[in-house]
Amino acid sequence: MERGRNYLKLNESERQSFSSSVSKPCVFISHKKEDADFARHLSDYVMERGINVYFDENDPILAIEHKSPDEVVNAIKKGLEKSTHMIIVLSKITLESNWVPWEVGFASAKDKEYRLLRLNDVFENIPEFYKVAKILNDYDDLNKYLASMKTTQTDSRISNDEILRSKQLLKRLDELKKVVPQLIK
Repeated sequence: MERGRNYLKLNESERQSFSSSVSKPCVFISHKKEDADFARHLSDYVMERGINVYFDENDPILAIEHKSPDEVVNAIKKGLEKSTHMIIVLSKITLESNWVPWEVGFASAKDKEYRLLRLNDVFENIPEFYKVAKILNDYDDLNKYLASMKTTQTDSRISNDEILRSKQLLKRLDELKKVVPQLIK
């Protein structure tokens, strides 16, 4: 299996050709900066399973010390727009974040599929807006979720083949429609 890639580690030419879709999922890793070590581990874990990620640690805009809120918003939007899914690292620290809830709202508005990966320090008092997402409680849940992306990826390839065949049949039908009136006369 080919290892997934981090969008932000691609060169400019690779970034321009990068596309995410149901057939090529890309996971946005949402986290509070203080959880960056775990988020980095999660990012590697997802890529080891052949799924691309968008992990902000390598974003040149977000690396700037004195960035404006507009720059942060635009960087996050770009990351989410390049992604098909989002995994939110949910820790006690995350519960204090201003940006993670914003990311959840933006992802929700863009109909991105997202899950909460609940860390061991969060047992209760999960805000209501997080509860609309399914919760991944452990690596077993995470593995099932990642496997479902791969299954969707495979199903999508089959569907794309079927769509191509259907287009070919429709084209042939259009050709026949042009010939049939001539045969009837």
